[in-house]
This record gives sequence, C-alpha cells and structure tokens, in this order.
Amino acid sequence: MKILFCQTQFKMGGQQKVVLTLAEGLRKNNDVTIYYENYNYFGFGKLNTIRPSKIIQLKNLLISLIYNFLLLKFRKKLVADYWHFLNLKSTLKNSEYDVVILVNPYILFVDEIKKLVNPKKIVCWTHNLYDTYVEKYFKYENEKLFSSMSKADLIISQDIYTEKRWHEINPNTMIIDNPLGIKTNGLKTELNNKTIGWVGRIDIDHKGLDYFCEMVSMLDRDIKVCIVGEGSVKDEKSFDEYLIKYKVKDRIERLGNLPYEKLADFYRTLSAFVMTSRHEGFGLVAIESMAFGVPFVGFDIPAFEGMTKNQKYGKLLPFGNTSQMAEYINKLLNDKEELEKWSKLSLERANQLTLENIVRIWEEQVL
Repeated sequence: MKILFCQTQFKMGGQQKVVLTLAEGLRKNNDVTIYYENYNYFGFGKLNTIRPSKIIQLKNLLISLIYNFLLLKFRKKLVADYWHFLNLKSTLKNSEYDVVILVNPYILFVDEIKKLVNPKKIVCWTHNLYDTYVEKYFKYENEKLFSSMSKADLIISQDIYTEKRWHEINPNTMIIDNPLGIKTNGLKTELNNKTIGWVGRIDIDHKGLDYFCEMVSMLDRDIKVCIVGEGSVKDEKSFDEYLIKYKVKDRIERLGNLPYEKLADFYRTLSAFVMTSRHEGFGLVAIESMAFGVPFVGFDIPAFEGMTKNQKYGKLLPFGNTSQMAEYINKLLNDKEELEKWSKLSLERANQLTLENIVRIWEEQVL
C-alpha cells in the first residue's frame, strides 16, 4: 500500500518524532513517503521523502500573500496555512497514494487534497487537545477546520475528550496511542538518585514552566532538578524571569538540547519525570522516561489522563496545584517502595506502546 505522511517540518518535537517512528514501522510492509518542507532534526533513515524546492516555496509565498490580501485577510497564520497547502499542491501534482495521513495545518485541506491525489482514504491525525486546535491553532479558521474534518475518512486522536469532540463533527473517529520510538536496550533507572527531570521545548504557556518553577521552589533542598531543552529568545527570557521570581535559578540544572541518543542516559539518572503542561497531545517524552522505569508525575489534563489510563500508570495532581505536587514529590522520593511500585507500572505502560503493537493497530484498523 502506498502511504503518504504530510508534515511541514521536522524540528525537535514530539509530534515530529512520532510521525517518523510510525512511518518507519509501517515501511516494513508498505511503500511509505514523507512530504515535508524544511528542517531535518531527526534524520529520515531509509524513508522516501519529497519536498518543494526553495524557489517553489518562495513563489507560493508570494501567491498566498496576494491571495489573502485580495480577500482582506492579513493574519500571518492565514497566509502561512495557505502557503503550506500551495507547497503541497505543487509537489503532489500527478501523484497517486492509497492513504494520505495529514497533521496540522494540512487537516484544513481534506477536500482539496482528495481532489488532488484521489486516495482511497484520508486520515487526519490530531496530536493535540481539541480545544487547542479550535481556540489557538485555527482560531480564525474554525469554519474551514470543521468543514474539512467532517470530510476526512478517519480522525485519530490521543485522548477521550478530543475524540468525543471530533466525533460530533465526524463519526469516523478513534483513539490510537502514539508509538514509543526510543531504544532502552533493557536498561532502566536504579531509582538511587533524588533527581527529577523534565524534557521539552521551553514554552512557558504550553509547558506550564511558570507552574514548574513555583513547584520547584517548594521541593526539599536535597532534590536535584534537571531540564533538557531550549526555546525561542522570548521564551528563554521569560523562563529566566520565572527562575528569578521563584528563586530557583540555582535549583535547576539546564542541560540544553541533548542529542536524541543521549536522552536514554539522561532518563536513567531520574527517580521521577515531572510535567506541568497546560495542554499536550500525548506526552511522548513522559512515555520515553517511563520506558526506563521512571515514575511519572503531572497535572490532570486530558492527555495525561489518557497516557496514564486515569492514573493507573502515573500520578496526576489537580491542575495548577503546585503545592500539592511538590508535597507529593517530596514524599515519593523518600519512599523507595512507592518508587519501585510506580517504576514497575511505568515499564508495564511503556511495553503496551511498542512500535510493533501500534503498527499492528494501524495496519488492522486504519489502512
């Protein structure tokens, strides 16, 4: 079967890594191609790739600017989304695929892509909370979003709430967990260090790093806190302001961006992995840490409720309650028996999300 994944770019990010992981898994029994425009942080291995040239991208940017100007639409996001579609259109002309898998912003253009490629099936793969798409990503394109999603052959989401909301628009919806791509080689944490970790893009609002700093200020002084990741100049400056505000600049060790192959070594040093996100699609880095037996602690947002199966595999605290989270972590890191209990559950959950298991679900229920 000929399968096409459509993703704008492959900078460092959980969604991008998941797309590549699944594509590589499906490649064993299918002809898989990745469409993208720019950047290649992870590498594509043996996957087929197609992309528009820089000249075509510049030409399409000019067309998008003129098009939106004539419609009196001056928002940068509207110009960018239509530009991405024009790039895809230019590249897929005269192409044929059996299944086309779209992530945002391409989920806006189901009808157009059907006419362009005429595939047997178009799948919209959503990696974030329903509200994030409607109220943030496509705030000014809701009518287009709902119309497009209603015409998809299938919508895949990561949590019950999001699946339910998409179902109101299109009954062809389902939940499929994301696959785990990191290699553990049978290694796991020894739970010997009072160290908690965090991995991700420095994004204050999305990742709740203001909450994280406040929570760290209430941790016992013998607990070590490590952060992997970087952000924009603006977000890095804001993060520094929160570090100073909560007096935790000397409490948090910043490790910057680590090569993907080095993350395994980092996860194994931890006794807990902590996330204070306001919203997530799934929480890939959390599952990666759990694959090494690291207990997970987070807020009770829909993504983490799904990831932990309603706290069966991880501890969730009321959203925004940083004092309760800090109190729990202080107790957890002083209770080896409790740590070992959660460590076993983390391994159990990670084993459910092996690439082989998730590929089987896609091949049996999606393709």
